[in-house]
Amino acid sequence: MVRWFNRIVIFSCTLAIVALFSALVRSQAAPIVVGSAPDQTASPANRIAQLMMPNNVQPRYRVNDMWQLVYQAMPDLPRENQYINRDTGELDEDYTLIRRLIRYHVYVKNRPPLFRLDWKLTLADYLTVSDPNTGQTVSANEPIRYETYPGQDVLMGRGAEAATENAAPTLSVLDGDRAAIARLTPAQRDRLVEVLVMIFNPGYAASVEAQAATEAAQTPAIDPASPGNSGRELPRAPQAGDANLLIPGSLR
Repeated sequence: MVRWFNRIVIFSCTLAIVALFSALVRSQAAPIVVGSAPDQTASPANRIAQLMMPNNVQPRYRVNDMWQLVYQAMPDLPRENQYINRDTGELDEDYTLIRRLIRYHVYVKNRPPLFRLDWKLTLADYLTVSDPNTGQTVSANEPIRYETYPGQDVLMGRGAEAATENAAPTLSVLDGDRAAIARLTPAQRDRLVEVLVMIFNPGYAASVEAQAATEAAQTPAIDPASPGNSGRELPRAPQAGDANLLIPGSLR
């Protein structure tokens, strides 16, 4: 009797563990971003707000899905998805430039995705400048290592040179991404930073405005025409004959 009871307990525990494991696997599965396309005539801020509105299918977004929102907000961004996946041998259209950029920012550099400065630093990593001492081309911020760059070990170029698994691509993924970022105008890069921050931190703009309003309310208004409010004496206006003060020995 005791033996059968132990078997029942073990069987029940096994079922519970299997059910728990299945639930964890389903929760870790990459969700699909489903939602209506944003109104292209709306302002950039309103378009991002539309993209971030929760829906019944997928109320949360994961890091691997954020790149889709960026392209929805900025459809003119280059996708750089012309590479073949070494594992499948097929064109990997989902491994885009922005997906690799986000993974590099979050996972390789471990930078928070909530603030503008961190994204600007990441974009500076992609841009290059000439070292005045050596004349070599170097990163404008921190160097990017080929061996740790997202997709570098998985993607390879298209064409006959990429027919075999061991064939080297004519242009590496990192070099292609650097060229794509360099082709963006300064305005496009600023807009990209704004979109990334608004997607990862939807309340960022409101918090900045609230902070600015608080600082403005705490700063007393100063009337430049009112003496004593400036805290220092203003210089007098130039007078006729002031140039004579430049003459050596002048006492005026």
